[in-house]
Amino acid sequence: MHNSMFDAERGHIPLDAAVKYSDSSMKSALSMSVLQLRFELQKELAKIRRLESSTNLVHGDPNLYRGRTAPKHVFFAESTSEAVKIRSSIKSGAYALPPSDTSVLDAQLEAYSELEQRLKRAEALRLMLKKREAKQTLLKNSKKKYRVVAKETDTSAPIFQFETVRAH
Repeated sequence: MHNSMFDAERGHIPLDAAVKYSDSSMKSALSMSVLQLRFELQKELAKIRRLESSTNLVHGDPNLYRGRTAPKHVFFAESTSEAVKIRSSIKSGAYALPPSDTSVLDAQLEAYSELEQRLKRAEALRLMLKKREAKQTLLKNSKKKYRVVAKETDTSAPIFQFETVRAH
């Protein structure tokens, strides 16, 4: 790959992992055909799936999701004496997790911010695709009468209802 470096243990490592989407690139996407927009959306969805699968181990982390409680651990004991031993060992800190490395937390937060950015872009691409398809159907059925069911907004594409014509 031209934009990555190869490592024997980890495989291809991307050199430039920063993803930036400018307003001009999003506006130029409006001039793309429907097939190009679908292709871009598919690529973005594949990247989103890859990111979600790489971050699935930290979904229960309360630092990343506000309003969620920390994961709870359940210990099973055969007798009450064993339960007392387990409780005392928990209080003494035998089952405490070691403090997390800040570089790992930074990598997690970076992955989640990239995932959030890609989700926003995928939503924008979906909206552009719907607008483009509506425009294409309007041009395709230019001879038919139509009415606007819903106008175009910032969050939705226009909806047109065309006159039904029977085929002879």
